[in-house]
Amino acid sequence: MTRTEDSLSTSTLDVKASTGTGVRQAIANFLQHCGLQYKDITFILDEVMFNECCQEAINRGFPMDGKDSIRPYIPAAVALTANAYAHLPDYATKMWICLLVSVSIGIDDYLGGGLDMVHLFSFNERFASCQPQG
Repeated sequence: MTRTEDSLSTSTLDVKASTGTGVRQAIANFLQHCGLQYKDITFILDEVMFNECCQEAINRGFPMDGKDSIRPYIPAAVALTANAYAHLPDYATKMWICLLVSVSIGIDDYLGGGLDMVHLFSFNERFASCQPQG
């Protein structure tokens, strides 16, 4: 994992697996075994989408600072949305997916084994009715 000048995460998949083979090479070998070609690309975070997602989160009242902030989870959500949902033509839909994934990752990280779920019960109702979270 590397960082850009703005401290946004990027990944080149150069993390070494326990066997000493890089993740990139392991994926390439697997795809070759399946008769598929591995396209060697370096992922760089879509900073425009990241900034727009942050602004949309602020506009909609998502917590962006403090211990409940979803900001640390937005880069992963942008990466997932940009890659898994590139086929969707509607940018607003992609933005909602990005926000939902950010919140989902944050909830998963924050709950710490489900010990503090009191505020989670009303999340879906607030989310669906566009009410501020927090």
